[in-house]
Amino acid sequence: MRTDNATGDSLSDFHRRYEMIDNFVNEADGDAGRIAGEIRLLLEGYLRVAFHEYMPPGRMLGGFADEAEQMKRDGTPILYDDDLQEIKDLNGYTWSFHHENPSWRENVANADARQVRGFAGRAIAFTRARARLKSE
Repeated sequence: MRTDNATGDSLSDFHRRYEMIDNFVNEADGDAGRIAGEIRLLLEGYLRVAFHEYMPPGRMLGGFADEAEQMKRDGTPILYDDDLQEIKDLNGYTWSFHHENPSWRENVANADARQVRGFAGRAIAFTRARARLKSE
């Protein structure tokens, strides 16, 4: 996503994060530790819009994944299996950089750029309307 013609005022936090992460993935522009921490926020922002009734403000990625997993077990899935697994995988990775993780500062300081780039690319792909409501 390129914003050459857009003004900063017209961009949401989601769009700013998307651009920052996309630039890191495609142009190796940015700090790996910072990008690693932004991946979770990008996904949470996306889910708050795409799955607003299941991802209210304040809910974290893991809570969404847990509810989606429970709904799958109950026979009322909201995500396709591959989308649910991707959310769980991305949540597992990004937890290392979450402020509630006791070693998050060390993890951010030692973030491996290649690994971050891989997960960042997966997050970008997920937010490109890959996730679908199961009921569609």
